Amino acid sequence: MTFARPRLPALLIANSSDAAVYDVIVDFLAPDSGELRRVGIGPIAPGKERLHAIEHEGELPDGWEPAAMHAQTYFRDSAGTYWLRDAMGRLLEDSGAGNDDFSTSGGQLV
Repeated sequence: MTFARPRLPALLIANSSDAAVYDVIVDFLAPDSGELRRVGIGPIAPGKERLHAIEHEGELPDGWEPAAMHAQTYFRDSAGTYWLRDAMGRLLEDSGAGNDDFSTSGGQLV
């Protein structure tokens, strides 16, 4: 965030476990267009977090809330199991690459 763009949205991805997580990616709805996007975050050490600013065009509407991005996070644990933390905060075992609706929904890699 800068004074020039004080409302720059961002994703804050935190690993509150005592083990590293790997292959972290986040799907979200772009704040300006509502289009589905995916960003690779990489590994996150135990107890650490990453902040990823979301660049966008134009102004965000008054009353816009970060929850409108409906972010969900995919990651692999140290045992090799893939997980999904959905937009509601639920932790679910991931059904596997290609089994989500990212491609069929016209998602874009960032």
